[in-house]
Amino acid sequence: MGGAFGAGWTVEPSIRAAYVDVRLRDFADADHLFVGPHPYRTSSIRIGVRVARLISTSRAAYRPYIHTALNNSITPSSSQAICGVSFDTAPVGSSWEASVGVEGRGGSTPFSATALTRASAASQQPGACIGPSTKPSP
Repeated sequence: MGGAFGAGWTVEPSIRAAYVDVRLRDFADADHLFVGPHPYRTSSIRIGVRVARLISTSRAAYRPYIHTALNNSITPSSSQAICGVSFDTAPVGSSWEASVGVEGRGGSTPFSATALTRASAASQQPGACIGPSTKPSP
C-alpha cells in the first residue's frame, strides 16, 4: 500500500492492530502467598504515515522522510488478588510519535539516520499496579 507521486515523492500509510487476552490460573508464590490473577485484555491500533522524497545523483541516492503515527490502546481496568487483597491496574490511553530522518546510499555503502524522534504519552496512564483497591476481591 502507498503511492508514488511525481518528482520522487512517496506516501506510505501504515496500520497495525493487536488484541491480547491473558488468563492465568490461581497459584501460590514462593512465600506461599495465594495469587488469584484476573483476566487481562487489551487492544490497540496504530495508524501512521511516512512521506519521503528520493533524491538521486550519479554517486548517491538519498531519501529524507517524515513519519508520524497515532497510537490508541483500549485496556479496561483490571485487578489481581493477592492474599485476598485486590490490587488495581490503571487503563492505558493514547500517544503519538513523529520522526524525521534520511536513508540511502553513498556509492555502495547504505546508511540510515533518524535526526529527530519525538513521542508523547500525555494521556497515557501506566499499566502498573497502583495499590490496594477499596473494592472487595471477587
